[in-house]
Amino acid sequence: MPQRDGTNNAQPDQVGPSETLKVEVRRHGKGILRSLAMAMRISRLYSFSHPHVMSVLKELEASLTAFCRTEESCCLSRMEDALFINKVRIKTDFGSSQGFAFLVDVMKAREIGEITFHEGIRRNDLDLLLALLSKPLAPQESPWDSFEPALKDTGFSSIEIRRYGEAEGLSRVDSEGELLTMGFYFKTIAILEGAFQAAKAEQQMKLRDLRHAVQTLVDMTLMDERILLSLVNIKDAGAPWANHAVNVALLAVALGAKLGLSKRLLSDLGLTSLLHDVGKAILSEHFLTTPRTSFSLEDAKLNDDHVFSGAEILLKERMGESLMRAVNVAFLHHYRFDKTGYPKLRTSTEQDLFTRIVAVADFYDNATTPRRLEEDARDAGQVLRAILDGSGTEFDPLVVKTFVNLMGLYPVGCIVRLDTGEVGTVVEQPSSSKHLDRPKVKLLLDRAGNDSDQLVNLLDREEDGRFARSILKLYQREQIQLNLGEYLAVL
Repeated sequence: MPQRDGTNNAQPDQVGPSETLKVEVRRHGKGILRSLAMAMRISRLYSFSHPHVMSVLKELEASLTAFCRTEESCCLSRMEDALFINKVRIKTDFGSSQGFAFLVDVMKAREIGEITFHEGIRRNDLDLLLALLSKPLAPQESPWDSFEPALKDTGFSSIEIRRYGEAEGLSRVDSEGELLTMGFYFKTIAILEGAFQAAKAEQQMKLRDLRHAVQTLVDMTLMDERILLSLVNIKDAGAPWANHAVNVALLAVALGAKLGLSKRLLSDLGLTSLLHDVGKAILSEHFLTTPRTSFSLEDAKLNDDHVFSGAEILLKERMGESLMRAVNVAFLHHYRFDKTGYPKLRTSTEQDLFTRIVAVADFYDNATTPRRLEEDARDAGQVLRAILDGSGTEFDPLVVKTFVNLMGLYPVGCIVRLDTGEVGTVVEQPSSSKHLDRPKVKLLLDRAGNDSDQLVNLLDREEDGRFARSILKLYQREQIQLNLGEYLAVL
C-alpha cells in the first residue's frame, strides 16, 4: 500500500503510519471507551477507594498507557453522536452501545468536543476526571460556561479537555464545512438505523426526524455537492443497510438536482431514497455478509421479496404524497427500465422518475461496496461503464447520461495512482466533456513518495502535446489506510 510517512522509498505494499494507527485503535479503542464509560458510571455509585472502581480505573490506565506508548496521545473526540479516537471512528456493537451512548450524553451535556490523554497518563488525573464529569452543572446560559470554571480548577497534568467546535480534531468545523458535513452524514445513518430497527420490531418509524435530515441534505447539496458525493466512498459506518441507504440518498438528490427537480421534489426524492430498502430491515445478518453471487435459490427469493415487505412496511405509515412515492420506489426500484426485473407483475407498469433515479444510485453504491453484489467491490470506473452498458435496458438513458456527467469516470473522492507514481484524490470533474477521464487531482504523495498537497489538472499537457499525467489505477480508501479525518482533509 502507498505509505504516507514522508520517506523517499514508498512502495505500494508497505504499511505507513495510518495503518499502524488503525491497528492500534482497533486493538485498544473500544476497550478504552468501554472502561471509561464503566468507570464514570460506577464512580457515581461508589467511592474511588472501592474495589470495583479501582479495578476499572486500573484497566483504563493500562489501556491508555499501552495506546499512548505508540501514538503519544489518545484523543477522544465527538462529532454529533459518533465517537472517534485519534480521528478514527469507533464502531459500537450490541454490548458497547449503552456505554458509548452514556459517554456521548456526558460530553454533550457539558459541550465537550475532545478529551485528550497524553503519554504518561497519571492515575490521579483519572480520579480528577471522573470527579469533574460527575459534578452537577450550575445553571448558566451554556453548559460549557457552567463546566469551564470547575475544569480550570482541576489542574490536570496529563489530560486536556476542549469545547465542542473549538477542538483541533473532528469537533472543529473548518471554513468550508467538511467536518460539519461528516457529522450530519453519521447522524443521518444513526437516525435511519433507528427507523429500520422500528420497522423490524413492527413499530411506527419516526419519519419526522428523517424529513428534517432530508431537508438538510437537500440544502447542502444545493450549496456544494462535492463533499457530500465524496462521502459515498464511505462503506464502513457500522450500520450496513442504513449506510447504503444514506449513500443512495446522497447520489439520488445530487442527480435529481442535475435533472432540474425543484427543492420540494428533491426533499421527496431524498426521503424515498432513504426508505427504498426498508424491506431489508427484516432480513437476517446473513444477508449483510453474503454477496448476491453466493446466494442460494432460497436466499435469492428472500432477498428479492424485500420489495414486497418494503412496500407493506411503508403502507402501514400515515400516508402523504411523499410516502406514496416511497412505496412506489421501494416496490419497483429493481423492476428495470425494460420491465424485465423484479417483481414480476401480471400487468406491466412504468417506473416513475424517482424510481429510475434510485435504480441507478442503488446499483452504483451496491457495486462499489464489498460483499454486496460480489465478494469484492468494483472500482467506480468499472461501475459507471456497467451503468452505461445498461442504458436503455436496465436504466433510463437520460438518467444514465446525467449521472455519468455528474460523477465523471473518476468520481470526486476516488483515490488514484498516476502514471508518474504520484497518488492523489479526485477533487473536481474535468471542464471538458470529451475527457471525462481527466479530472483535477489533489496529491497525497509526490513522485518520491513524500507528502504533498499539490493540485494538478490532468488536462495539462507537455510541450510536445502529450498529457503530463494520466490515471493508472484506482484505490479504495481502505487500501491506502486513510482514516475519515485524513480523507476529508484532502478534499
